[in-house]
Order: sequence, then C-alpha cells, then structure tokens
Amino acid sequence: MTRLHIFIGTLLFALLPPAAFCANPFSGRYVAKSQAGESILDLRPAGAGAVRGTLVLPNGNSARLTAMAEGNQMSGVLEDGKESLRFAAHANGEQLLLSVGGLELSFTRQQGLQDVNDASLGFRFHTPDGFSALPGKIWYQLISPQTEARILVMRHTAGSIQEMKKLSAEGITYGQEIQLMPAGPATMLTPSTMALDLTGQIEGRPGKARLVVLQSPHGGGAMILAGGSEGALREYTTLADAIAKTVQFQKFDVTPAMDFWTTRLKGKKLHYFSRYSSAGSSGGYAEHKQMSLCADGSFHSQGDFSGSIDVPGASASMGRNSGNAGKWKLAPNLDQVMLVLLFANGAEGRITLTDQGGKTFLNGQRWLLEPAQDCR
Repeated sequence: MTRLHIFIGTLLFALLPPAAFCANPFSGRYVAKSQAGESILDLRPAGAGAVRGTLVLPNGNSARLTAMAEGNQMSGVLEDGKESLRFAAHANGEQLLLSVGGLELSFTRQQGLQDVNDASLGFRFHTPDGFSALPGKIWYQLISPQTEARILVMRHTAGSIQEMKKLSAEGITYGQEIQLMPAGPATMLTPSTMALDLTGQIEGRPGKARLVVLQSPHGGGAMILAGGSEGALREYTTLADAIAKTVQFQKFDVTPAMDFWTTRLKGKKLHYFSRYSSAGSSGGYAEHKQMSLCADGSFHSQGDFSGSIDVPGASASMGRNSGNAGKWKLAPNLDQVMLVLLFANGAEGRITLTDQGGKTFLNGQRWLLEPAQDCR
C-alpha cells in the first residue's frame, strides 16, 4: 500500500466534469436488477451532446461508455479494453432502456439522499444544501445541479491519521486520467483530522481537489474528497470542510468477532507458504513464514526464503532466515478485527483478519494453523 489511490482509485469517473444532474435525462446513477444481481450504470454529460460513463455488471466486469445524445435518445459504444459493442438507449423519466448485443436492460435512476446514516460506513454525515447523495458500493457521491463540484465520501481502515498523512503525501493518481499532487503540506485541523489541497490534471484538464481525512476513535475513519476539473479550490475547501464537521462516528459491536478471533488464534502457530516455478527455464523460489501467537500474549515469527536459478551458463542459490519477537493483541477497526504485532524494537504491525469458509486470511493471504508447541 504505497499510494492513496489504493483507497479511491476506483472513483475515477466521479471527479470528471459533470453537468446539471436533474435537468439531463442521461445523468446520474441507474440500477437494473435481475436474477444474476444488479447492473449499475453511471452517466454524466460531457458537453455538446456527449455522454460518458461506466457500466458495471453483476459479475464485477465493467465497461467504459461513450455516446452522443439528442433529446431522450442516446447511442454509442461500450468498451472493456478487449472489445467494443454498439448500443442504443431511450430515457423515459426515471427509466432508461439500454439495448446492446441483442439484449435489453431496463434501468431505474436512483434518487439521492440528504442525510446519510449508513451503518456500513461507521459514521453518519449531512450533505450540503442543494446536494443529493447517491450511494455506491463503497462510497457516496454528492451532486448538485447548481455547481460543477463533485464530492466523494467513504470510509477508510487505516490504523492512524499519521498513516493517512504519509499516504496522501504521494498524491492521487489513476492512469493518465487523474494526476493530482499536493499543493502544499497537509494541515492538521484537529489531532484526528487532516486536510490536504491537491492540484494537477483531470482527464487532460487542470483539476483541483480538497481532501479531508478523519480518524475514528473506534478505528478507521472517514474520507471526504471534493473537486473537479473546473471551479475554485476555495469552493471545494468550503464543501469538504463543512461535511467533515457533520461527521459523527458510530461504534460497531465487534465483541462476537473479537471472541471468534481470540479463540481461533490464541496459542496457535500460523504458516504461510508460497511457491513459484518458471516455465522455459529451470528456476523458482519457495517461501515459508511462521508465526506463533502464544497464550501469554507474546509472539515470535520466522520467515524463510530459499530460491534457485538455473539458466545456460549460470547457476546460483540463495537463502535467508530472519526472526522477530514481541507482543500480540487483537484490536477492533470499524466492523473488522486487526491483529496487532508490537515488536521488541518499538515498531508496530497491523494485519487485517478475514475468515473465508473456515480458512484464515491475513491481509488477503491464506495461513494454516496448528497448536503452537514452541510457546513456553
């Protein structure tokens, strides 16, 4: 995790130039429901009759949309990087019928919210006057027909405001479409609230944004990004800061999850294995990491790495052993549980724990468990 775009890179199109949300028949978020799940269509006018957007299917596949609109009719192309399909669409009030590849999808435009109290966020907030909040899978997009500004509100799971400050110093980048770098150093508005102004390019045009990050006393926190390819940084600053002042954090009841992970990990030895082999030549590596979480709250870990390479005219082998020890504990983070490792040298490591069908994953990697026979 080296860049802030890990958190918000998927929100690319939300910062691109919008037009009046309510007045245009091809603007906003539309949802089509089927037995396979929900298809989500995000549309925004791009000037001179042009429309841009994205289509996300129930299986997670997405395509970029470019089209021209006249009245309540629209036609154009859907592209996913591998192929393109022509489509046509017809809008009737809040309904939109899209025909592509011999299929027809019936979409309904989603209505915005004024006040957001979404339990999955871990906080509630109020939208500024004139704005509507459109829910997404991991964020809320705030839109107003009176301004070019776009606002994104989402949660983060960072362990501290210092971690977010370090990440934000590298700016926000997403391919060639968004290139925003800090316009100056981050400012601490309060001990748990950070603000950063950004400037650069959004889809080839000058762009500006204001980022406000709040840390929750219960772990994780809130992120607010206001900006666009047009408009004034002063406006974005006013909007982002005003929303930040309305954020009220909520505490998740993670007692069942804490009990679950305590039972699973206490007194256990964890193993992680990875292997790689190279085709076309003889070579590869094997990695074995071990970590014992002792019942007395201590831990010790060891990572073994062995590798080999064998190509015409050269051969080599290498190995490395390393060990660490310290204290371990579990800590709540929003609705998740983190494994916290406190190393003897004062460093701290935070690891996200997930259970998938009885299998244990640490930061997305599967580990195997057995009783820790090497604990004293």
